[in-house]
Amino acid sequence: MIARIVYTFTIKAVTPIHFGDGDGQMVQNFKGQCFLPGTSIGGALRECLIQAGLPEELIRKYMGGVEKVDNKEVFVTSRLFISDGKLEGNYTFHTEEGTAIDRAYGTAASHLKYKYDYVDGQPHISFRIECDISEGNGEALHQKELERLIDVWATGIGRGIVRFGGKKNLDFGRFSLIGIERIVHPLDNAESLDMYIFNRHNRKGESYHPGALDPDPFEAHSETVFRLQGSFPYGVYQSYDVQDEAASDSLTGVRRNSRGYYLPASSIKGLLRSEVELLILRMTGSRDVAKMKCCELFGSSDGAGKLSFSPLQIDEAAEVKVKRCPFKNNDNKTVSKRPVYIKIDRLTGGAYSSALKEQKEIQGNGVLEFRLKTTVDLDGNSPYFFPLIYALRRIGSGKVPLGGRTVIGLGQFMASETVVSGKGWSETIENDGELPESQILRLKQQFELFERWCHAE
Repeated sequence: MIARIVYTFTIKAVTPIHFGDGDGQMVQNFKGQCFLPGTSIGGALRECLIQAGLPEELIRKYMGGVEKVDNKEVFVTSRLFISDGKLEGNYTFHTEEGTAIDRAYGTAASHLKYKYDYVDGQPHISFRIECDISEGNGEALHQKELERLIDVWATGIGRGIVRFGGKKNLDFGRFSLIGIERIVHPLDNAESLDMYIFNRHNRKGESYHPGALDPDPFEAHSETVFRLQGSFPYGVYQSYDVQDEAASDSLTGVRRNSRGYYLPASSIKGLLRSEVELLILRMTGSRDVAKMKCCELFGSSDGAGKLSFSPLQIDEAAEVKVKRCPFKNNDNKTVSKRPVYIKIDRLTGGAYSSALKEQKEIQGNGVLEFRLKTTVDLDGNSPYFFPLIYALRRIGSGKVPLGGRTVIGLGQFMASETVVSGKGWSETIENDGELPESQILRLKQQFELFERWCHAE
């Protein structure tokens, strides 16, 4: 049989999505509509096949690549056509702000703000995968072989292994699979060709139900979840502009989404990265090594890391209420009853009256959580465990605050336990006080693995 087979995937976003153009803006067509480029879809699908352990020859046969022929590298063209993804349904468009972290001090670096756009909600995306098949030997493409790839992709999307778009380390780009439609266009004879050329758009498809994968190619794929559940007893602050009808234009504070106040995932990631980088620097004495190892763990512009972060949602949130005298300006006019910070003129030692900032401090509870994608050894150990547990215990014991204005006591996140869990296991580590001997020995093993990783080339 000679035929063109078209598979249409329909997927739904379960986390925010970002299809970037390199400047933080969403990719848009000439109508201003956001879409997911087919090249980006193809890259994610290829990575899924690699993670599933499919043979390199099979991946190259359908998706192209480079192979060696007579000691020369030859580029093999992809045999699949992958369309752009259409963004449909209900969603909202947002712009997120972030601040780079000063690695030396673990605080926000001056004048290093950045922005990126993203889409939130539950939009649907549809894209097509088309392939011409023919029964035969050698380089012939077979329907059963192709559907093996389709089944792997369906499983990868459903389990959240396949991520589309950018900002994956911030838990962006996860989708659920709504369904797959399949249309087979026979091309065996002149009549079939005429039907395809002149009537293919009217042809109805059928639902395709992916088969069970045996053996499971993602059996070795595992995630370790790190979790701190705690509270901000003294309040937390970030310097985002806050819209408040009762406040002046200078009010800044923690951002809000549909669920309430939250700390962006990028803030959590930046703080953890800073802590781990400082630890590796103390271990190796080399800033270059510390940076390289952090790129491996947290990712960089050259590739995704092994961690994905979620925003820290603040539940039972309330604005900090402290009795303060009303702040008055030089004309004895009340400016604000909220906390106010003032920019100081370093030359005269006086205050800039035009640089008064009101700040909104928030108290509440929350969960700091992120996931590590990695393999563990036979004893359930990994070289990445120790630095992450070390950083979380410092945060949970109040030694490393979150957010801004930490020098005046804001941002302490008090959590009594660090919880680390994987497939079929969980371990709880106290953040303060003496640890039991069994946990000390286990952390020592994790430290030795971490130490070897730090010094490995």
